[in-house]
Amino acid sequence: FTDAIAKGGWEPGDGFSFVVREVPSRKKAMDLEALLRALDPDGTLWDEAKEKGMLLPGDDICSLKDLATDCVQRVNSAPTEAKDEFNVYRGGTSMGYNVIQRSSLLKARRNPDGSENKKTLLHVMDSLANHGCIIVDLTDEGKSPEVAETMSGMWDATESFFKQVIEGDAANTVPAMGPAEGVGSSHAMVGYASFK
Repeated sequence: FTDAIAKGGWEPGDGFSFVVREVPSRKKAMDLEALLRALDPDGTLWDEAKEKGMLLPGDDICSLKDLATDCVQRVNSAPTEAKDEFNVYRGGTSMGYNVIQRSSLLKARRNPDGSENKKTLLHVMDSLANHGCIIVDLTDEGKSPEVAETMSGMWDATESFFKQVIEGDAANTVPAMGPAEGVGSSHAMVGYASFK
């Protein structure tokens, strides 16, 4: 301001403009209550929620009693439909986790022309799309328990390794993390590293 008068010859009444730099500022926080008032102007939904004991924006949980009320409301408003264990794991064609046999996933079970078996492919894709996982019976209904025993042994070895890392000095004896040789990718790594 002083420079504008002394160097710029500014006098009161003259128009001027100026630039302000590096002024700390932030956006105004959204007022959730104002948004809810706009969505529910007459307050009927608000009143209905209050009657059901629901905590609404602006209602703070100030005591254990308030917390208990909120927990009960959440439990009671959650969906309660459920399937019994038999139907969950052996559901129909569009629901439930249908178990697939290990032998169905073998390369030898493909079609004679080398293409994927459509039934198996649809089973796998449906499981992954609808549930995000696939449940595989490693024993093929009890016909080959040795495969499940091998997998169990692998998990036991993994558990034993990490137990030795945590309780012993195994971390000092295993190779450090480094690029895997002969795999065609510089991003493929092999070895052990701790992120503690």
